[in-house]
Amino acid sequence: MEGSDRKPICKQKPRRKKENQEIENEGEDNNYFRWNVDMERALADILREERRLGNKGDGGWKTAAYNSAAAILSAQFDIHINADNIRNRVKSWKKFYAIVSDILSQRGFNWDATKKMISVDEDPAWQEYVKVTNSLFFFCV
Repeated sequence: MEGSDRKPICKQKPRRKKENQEIENEGEDNNYFRWNVDMERALADILREERRLGNKGDGGWKTAAYNSAAAILSAQFDIHINADNIRNRVKSWKKFYAIVSDILSQRGFNWDATKKMISVDEDPAWQEYVKVTNSLFFFCV
């Protein structure tokens, strides 16, 4: 969607480009579908509803939840998205959640509920954490 600077990605097989679907690395064998904030919010809402309907068990999401989310997002955003795209996005969310949880467990970091983001009590705490952890390159602003 227009106006979103955020460009998280999930791998997608090459497909015909729809009008409002953005594809990176066009022309190569592996194209990437860009998720935008509106799509991610819609996916979160859809998965909450799928959980309410019983499509999430102890082992994770049922196939019906992934298929339903793919169909709804495809129609809502006029794009082609499949269950594997949804499954991969959920995996990405789990990775992000693990990183954020780890950061918040460290001394000097807090959650700012107003801004809905991590706050750092002192800059050296962040510098030390980044030095020790290589997986934070996408959180640096």
